[in-house]
Amino acid sequence: MTEDYNLRQRKIYEDYVGYSTNSLMEMMKSEKYAGEVTDVLEDILVERNVIPKKIKQENSDLQAIENKETDEKETGEYISNELKEKELDVDFYLKQLEHSSDKDIAEIITKYASYQPASVEAALITAEKRGTISSDEKEKLSSQIEKGFDEYNRKEEAKAQVKIKKSSIQINSGFVMVLIGIILTIGTWIHPIGGYSIIFYGLIVSGVFLIYKGFFMSN
Repeated sequence: MTEDYNLRQRKIYEDYVGYSTNSLMEMMKSEKYAGEVTDVLEDILVERNVIPKKIKQENSDLQAIENKETDEKETGEYISNELKEKELDVDFYLKQLEHSSDKDIAEIITKYASYQPASVEAALITAEKRGTISSDEKEKLSSQIEKGFDEYNRKEEAKAQVKIKKSSIQINSGFVMVLIGIILTIGTWIHPIGGYSIIFYGLIVSGVFLIYKGFFMSN
């Protein structure tokens, strides 16, 4: 057993170390045993000098290479699909803007934050085709607008985080108020205290309101 085993690997080792070599070899061939189980089984076979350590390392290296290639392939496919979807969106807006006036096109470009990125890209392409902006101007505007969108998204994300935090505080405060109100109300049932029941009921109602408001804010 190696020293860097985690708790699960130690448990696997203890469960299978008593198995015969033939049984372990058969288990290695089965798809039922994979991941950490296979790794531990290999370690046991290495300890018994059934397979050399070098082969185990080569298998691990090969698996790492295969995993990297799979990740790269999936990343490439994701990027390709994203680009295709963007192209389709831009084509859609290009058709929508065919009969729009130069003034409308300019408004989309100058007030880009109020429009979809694909719509703004289509407006830039349309303006360039009509000759209202040059190719160089289009590139400069595209770069500035992209930076503007990034900054806008960062600000919106920051606002969302603040909103979530406030919502969490309100919900937690509401639960505390409801809990205190219930405890105190039950206390008045056991030991009646004149005039305070309405205050305790008010705590419960206020707490429920805060909880509702917090959930509403988070959505």
